[in-house]
Amino acid sequence: MDWRAGIYYLHEDFDAAQFYDLTSFSRDQWSKGAFDQTAETLAIYANADWEINPYWELSVGARYTYESKEAVSTITSPSGTGFMGAVGTASGSNSYTNISPELALSWRPNEQTLAYGKLSTGFKAGGLSTFVESPGVANTYKPEKSWTAEIGYKYQLNEQLSFAATAFYTDWKDLQVVRYLTPTTRVYENAAAATS
Repeated sequence: MDWRAGIYYLHEDFDAAQFYDLTSFSRDQWSKGAFDQTAETLAIYANADWEINPYWELSVGARYTYESKEAVSTITSPSGTGFMGAVGTASGSNSYTNISPELALSWRPNEQTLAYGKLSTGFKAGGLSTFVESPGVANTYKPEKSWTAEIGYKYQLNEQLSFAATAFYTDWKDLQVVRYLTPTTRVYENAAAATS
């Protein structure tokens, strides 16, 4: 049996300033915004590969993730386009946890051939976007989760020629998407479901 384990840590400070204008609007109608966010991510992961016999191998893994975010979004001037949302300031903080397991089984009858199947899950934390929906109310979105099933086959004929085929299916819950409320006004939202 082979195994691996590790710890992942990320600290992020994101400070942004932006403006949106059209030449047909006067300068006092330009949309201006500032967005400040701090994020902390900590993950612990482990994976083990068990050689059942010379032909079969089972892999099992999991990742635990904790993520926290704090953000402030400010729209500092009226907008003729409404591109960045309502004038005002909104702030918020959220934390998210997730356990993402993974399972794979592979079959190698000889040195040239490999067939495998895999089930895995994924996670993307939610957050707070730059769009202010109304004074004091920021645009927020939920975490995105997915699971994927994959099967594959690989054959190495010689050093110059090989063949590989893979089929996969991914199912998302609360997929994070950008939706335009008007031709110039967009928010982050969660789609109910999506597949690939």
